[in-house]
Amino acid sequence: MQQQRSREIAEVFTPSWICNKQNNLIDNAWFGRENVFNVEVDNPDRSHSWIPTEGKIVFPEGKTWHDYINENRLEFTYLSSHATNRYFIPNWGNAQNSLVCGI
Repeated sequence: MQQQRSREIAEVFTPSWICNKQNNLIDNAWFGRENVFNVEVDNPDRSHSWIPTEGKIVFPEGKTWHDYINENRLEFTYLSSHATNRYFIPNWGNAQNSLVCGI
């Protein structure tokens, strides 16, 4: 079914772990450090997941959460899939593996 949807309406889905990895690369540069929102896990069975960080997010000197939210960094097509990865971070354990996000 997904192949048909891809051909007919150019719909492409990217696994959530790839969206997370892309967001982490951007966040690492913006915050100047790694693992701000989560720690990526490459499992022995070659699946991927992540563990959300606990506690408050510490922003770099001179930057606030307002700056983070107002940052123009996402393509329009990424808006719903990538942005919600950062603004809605549930405590689902490894359930993220089963989620997908559209690009």
